[in-house]
Amino acid sequence: MTVIRRNGSVHQLQGILCPACGMNASMVKDSREIPGAVRRRRECVRCGGRWTTIESVRGFTRWRKGKKA
Repeated sequence: MTVIRRNGSVHQLQGILCPACGMNASMVKDSREIPGAVRRRRECVRCGGRWTTIESVRGFTRWRKGKKA
């Protein structure tokens, strides 16, 4: 299950685990845009470990409603 709380900044995301303890909940401490991606500084809610993730979109599918023109 993926839960994102913007106000509390607590993110439980599958696939982003703390490198120190393996917990899947982290707080985003800093977020910056870089060309083609977003750099996020994260902190584990269990052990307090910090690490950086660089997140980008690999593929994009546009869904349409209705008939093809």
